[in-house]
Amino acid sequence: MKISRNTFNTMYDPRIHGVRQSTLNRWLICRESARLSTCQCWRRIGLKEPTTYGSIMHECISISNKKYHDYSLEGVLKEVPAIVDDAVKSYKEVIKLEGAFLTTEDQDMIERSSRLIEYFFQEYLIRWWHDDHQRTWIKIEDKFQVPFKMSDGATVFLAGTYDGAFKPPTSDAIWLFETKNKRTWDGEKLSCTLPYDLQVACYLTALKRTENKVPVGCLYNILRRPGEKIGKKETLDDFAKRVTENIRSDQHKYFERISLRFTRSEVLLMEKRVEAIVQEYWDWWKKYGKGMEHDPLMNTGACDLPQRTCDMLPLCMNNENRLFTRTTHKSVNA
Repeated sequence: MKISRNTFNTMYDPRIHGVRQSTLNRWLICRESARLSTCQCWRRIGLKEPTTYGSIMHECISISNKKYHDYSLEGVLKEVPAIVDDAVKSYKEVIKLEGAFLTTEDQDMIERSSRLIEYFFQEYLIRWWHDDHQRTWIKIEDKFQVPFKMSDGATVFLAGTYDGAFKPPTSDAIWLFETKNKRTWDGEKLSCTLPYDLQVACYLTALKRTENKVPVGCLYNILRRPGEKIGKKETLDDFAKRVTENIRSDQHKYFERISLRFTRSEVLLMEKRVEAIVQEYWDWWKKYGKGMEHDPLMNTGACDLPQRTCDMLPLCMNNENRLFTRTTHKSVNA
C-alpha cells in the first residue's frame, strides 16, 4: 500500500499543538522521522513491551506519591495491587485517547507487565519510600505549556508533563524529579551527560517559567527493567519471585538516583539552549514540516543504530504504511 503524499493536509501546527521534548529529540536525530511521526501523524500499530512496562511503572510511582503520600511504608505496601490496577487503567485510557486499538497481544503484554510490576514496585517502595514520603511535592504528572516567542512574532508552546517536582524537607528550593526505566545504564557516564540532556533542560526551563523561580537541580530516578529470561517451565509468578530475590540481593543494580545540582547560570544557559532549538524547529517546520516531500537533510545514519531501529523506517524508505495508523493532535490549550 502506498502513501498518497499529495492528498493529506497536515494536522499539526506548533502554535496550536505545541512542541514536546520527545519531538525535538527525534527531530535532532532525524528530521524526516520527525516530519512523518509528528507532522504527518503516523504511528506504528501495536505496543512495545519495554514502553508498556515503563509506562505502567512510571504511573505507579506517580499514583503512590500523589494519592498515598501520607501513608507509612507498611500502609502503602498494602495498597500496591490497587496502585497497579489504577496505573493499568490510566495507561489504557491514554492509549484510547491516542486512537490506538489494543490487540490481543497488546492485552497479554499489559497483563504480563502489570503482574511483574506488582512484585517489583514493592521493592522500589522499600528502597525509596522513606525519602519520598518526606518531600513536599509541588508537581506530580502536571501538564505544562510554556509560550516561546519566535523571531517572526509567532508563539510556539513548549508542552509536556512533569514526572514530578518537589521541595526537600529542610529547604524551599525546587527540584525536578525525572524517572527512567532502563535495561542497563552506566551511572558514571550518566552523571557526565545528564547536565546536557535535552529533556532535563526542557523541563527545568518549563519549571523555571511556571514557578517563577530558578530550580536548583534534578533528581534522576532510574529503575532497571528486568533483563532476566523466564524459564521454559517457570510460571510468571515464579519468575517474578526469582527476580525479586535478585533485587533484594543487589538493590543498587536495580535502583539508582543521581542528584544533579545546578547553578543559576547553568539553568539560564539550558534555557537559552532550549529557546534556540525551539526556534530552529519552528523555522524548519515552516519550510519542510508542513510539506509532503522528504526533508533533504534526512539522517540515514539514524535508520538502524545499535539497539534502536527507527520505527518510521518502512514508511520512510518504501512508502509502506500497512504497519501504521494515523492519529490526531490536540491543542495544548484545550
